[in-house]
Amino acid sequence: MKKYLVTIISLFGCLSILVAQSYDENFTKDRLRLDLYHFGTDSTENYSLKRFVRETPYSGPKNNLLPEQLHASYILQVRRRDNDNLLFAMPFETMFEEWQDTKEAPNRKRIFEETVFIPYPKIGVHIEIIYQAHLGNFKKIWESYFDPEVSETEIPQQKTDFSLIYGKENPQKAVDIAIIAEGYTEAEMDKFTNDANRMTNHFLNTAPFSAHKEKFNFYAVKSVSTESGTDLPGENIWKETAANSRFHTFGSERYLTTLSYHQSMDLLNGIPHDQIIILVNTDKYGGGGVFNHFSVVSSDHYLSEIVLTHEFGHAFGGLADEYYSSSTAYVEHPDLNFELIEPNITNLVNFDKKWKHMLSDTTPIPTPDTKEYDEVVGVFEGARYLSKGIYRPVRNCRMKSNDTDFCPVCQDILVEMINYYSESESD
Repeated sequence: MKKYLVTIISLFGCLSILVAQSYDENFTKDRLRLDLYHFGTDSTENYSLKRFVRETPYSGPKNNLLPEQLHASYILQVRRRDNDNLLFAMPFETMFEEWQDTKEAPNRKRIFEETVFIPYPKIGVHIEIIYQAHLGNFKKIWESYFDPEVSETEIPQQKTDFSLIYGKENPQKAVDIAIIAEGYTEAEMDKFTNDANRMTNHFLNTAPFSAHKEKFNFYAVKSVSTESGTDLPGENIWKETAANSRFHTFGSERYLTTLSYHQSMDLLNGIPHDQIIILVNTDKYGGGGVFNHFSVVSSDHYLSEIVLTHEFGHAFGGLADEYYSSSTAYVEHPDLNFELIEPNITNLVNFDKKWKHMLSDTTPIPTPDTKEYDEVVGVFEGARYLSKGIYRPVRNCRMKSNDTDFCPVCQDILVEMINYYSESESD
């Protein structure tokens, strides 16, 4: 496959044309699901299409088809085939790129399941995945096409029982969050409903979400598992569950995910969702979050509600971890010659593009990590698993630990995403 560099200008050069065209001119009310295989080694990657699936409904925004924030390693974009106008874009992260930084990756090839969604096109479109190696540097790594008159498309028959447990907004005017029951048997569905409501209540009482409650819809997806609980590979315990979740991902005991992503997505036909939370029926501490992919969290640990908001910071806001002293499933070694992609960390190469505008003129850069600066937005060394060379906005934040709130920088980013999905003006 030919790879080529594109600039950010060419990537979004058709923005004015996009705005001039209506959603209804190019898309239907349904969504097109692309089930993909992402595969390679520590230094190579490629994609293969498994299938197109036509589902209902498309619940994302109809006026804001291009998010302003593109803080992700991958960007999905859709162009008209007849004139190449850009119609839709969505940033996302992947489990595959995390695996590339594990000790296993140099020694084998591996395949990961991924799913992306776009509004269902009325016309033929090019679908492309762009890789952003570092901030503002793009290359195309995969492309396909879709024609509603020609392309083979599955229409799923599976329907999962679900209920709206919070909210009332039109799905296009709200952040729609689907909470998937994982490891709950038929006899445990009442427990799932109670757990989902408890998680939702804590979420909505956490800043900045608490100030924007009216912009959220929560759906409880009552997917029944044959067995209760989840896989514990480190203990040779395996369960038959709806989303096939597991601890010990990439060798980390507390990293709770699912690698059967297509199976998980099969549960969501007919259910509005902009974000997915997989709620796992266990009291073991753990969770995971991947930007525009999923949030996963255990249901019954005493920190589960707090862990959910941290993982949602990854999955919804594209926020980086700000801790650097805890062990992780993988260790990223970013090229520190270029500004980092995630919006809440910097290596000061292009700090003007980050939160520099939020600093006081008297705040030193870097900022001393001392009590004097406890309540100050600054530039504190240590973040994303490295103690040197990467900086975070405050001394402590929900993206660093479980005992504090989201910092002002992270809150601003999350509010921007809330407004994008709810099609609201910036607050």
